Amino acid sequence: MVVRFALLALAAVGASAARGSILPERIGEYARGSVSPVEIPAGDRDIFAEYGLRATERSDYANAAGRRMGVEAFRFADSEGGHAAYLWLRPAGAVKSPLGESVSRYELLSELHADVGGGVAIAAWKNYVFRFCGAAPRTSEFEPMLGGLPEVDPTEPGPDLCGRGCDPASARALLGPASLARFARRIPPSVAAFRSGGRGQIVRFETPKGQMSRIVFEYPSVQAALASAEAFRKLPGALVRSSGRRVGVILDPADADIADGLIQDIADDTAAHATIGWDPVGVEPPLTLGGVMTILFAGMAAGAGVAVLRRVVRRKEGIPDRTISLHLGKG
Repeated sequence: MVVRFALLALAAVGASAARGSILPERIGEYARGSVSPVEIPAGDRDIFAEYGLRATERSDYANAAGRRMGVEAFRFADSEGGHAAYLWLRPAGAVKSPLGESVSRYELLSELHADVGGGVAIAAWKNYVFRFCGAAPRTSEFEPMLGGLPEVDPTEPGPDLCGRGCDPASARALLGPASLARFARRIPPSVAAFRSGGRGQIVRFETPKGQMSRIVFEYPSVQAALASAEAFRKLPGALVRSSGRRVGVILDPADADIADGLIQDIADDTAAHATIGWDPVGVEPPLTLGGVMTILFAGMAAGAGVAVLRRVVRRKEGIPDRTISLHLGKG
């Protein structure tokens, strides 16, 4: 299956190159040289294919002064795959790039991410990832470059599930067996339940007791998340919590108390659409939103009844009602 994925991705790359270039002829003062596909290392083709790679291009740009700027472009099937590749391709020791901070002010580039490190700048926008070596374009040069891209996915990638106290540079997306084997190999693909629509992220935390990695999977439904949570709990040394459509896992935590705090921080903002955001323990079935509304309505009705009863009792005891009433009418 991995070989088949890789062959499909490479065929798509070749077909895209035949149709025309993604990279513009000029980026500011830099002129484009010859265009060729990016050479993907054999050991990385499976994960590129899993992230949905559809096309690559590279070229060396040069300005009048002879300065060169190497540019690589990657187009993925959707923004989720593009952002996953961005997390993976960021250079070691990368820091936030001024390119991303300034470009993000433009409405066109609403969710652009950029990092720089070791003479390499990498930027992700929608389903595209760009890698610049030796130099990087200015904001005013980058905006029109993105505005002319073909086959742009209009959606935005999902939010990073890093959380408080994590190392953002350690975040990796888990979209299938290849990325799972690369970044979280102790979890079997059958437990991750990718076929049920599961997608995950792994991130590392530095704690006083040592490093701990937290894995968070999100599923299309609460029922799928609960089923996967039970499978995760069967893994040796697994601390597991579910919240709505999310399941958090820490394997062999260095400190149980710290790990418990980290795993509590996975609240699913969409949980209110189906269940209350805690693991149902000894409650079957889980408390639903409809059940919550019923409880709230019953509480309001009981409160109104108590208020009426108090008014009756006060009148019988001769206590005047000093409640202020405001009547609106024509003057």
